[in-house]
Amino acid sequence: VSDGSIAAWGRNVEGQTNVPPLPPGETCVEIAAGTGHSVARLSNGTVIAWGWNAFGQTNVPPLPVGVTYVAIAAGGNHTLARRSDGVVLAWGRNVESQTLVPTLPVGLGFTEIAAGYDHSLVRVGALSRYVTFAAGCAGSLPVSRLVPGDTPRLGRVLQVRVDNLPGDAAIM
Repeated sequence: VSDGSIAAWGRNVEGQTNVPPLPPGETCVEIAAGTGHSVARLSNGTVIAWGWNAFGQTNVPPLPVGVTYVAIAAGGNHTLARRSDGVVLAWGRNVESQTLVPTLPVGLGFTEIAAGYDHSLVRVGALSRYVTFAAGCAGSLPVSRLVPGDTPRLGRVLQVRVDNLPGDAAIM
């Protein structure tokens, strides 16, 4: 939905179309659907998941301070997420090793993630990270941070929103 809300319909045996209410002021920027579960990435960089959870596929790992989620994917009974620090996490059913994220050589990172029913894919490229900046002062907005609208791709424009940017800031 263009206002950042989530709409779901169809088979709902596992509750995968019972969209939970979003936190106040947050919108959805990305969605993914597994076999019996659904996943959404929110504008604040967190991820929510709901529906069937027999393998822990809706148990979203907590984030370290200053780190956000920048991409999600849902497989049959597993979920993947790429964090702003370049780490890819996978959780849920692992009978085919679909949640065992490979270790990459130094200088390489994950640039895109995808999930099939019992397999996972990553695109590998130059190491990149999203960063936060500007600590602010007492009584000001929280730390400003860059929120990507999509996965960075070479040769393509990446739209980035800056959350909590003061009205009198100048960026060059």
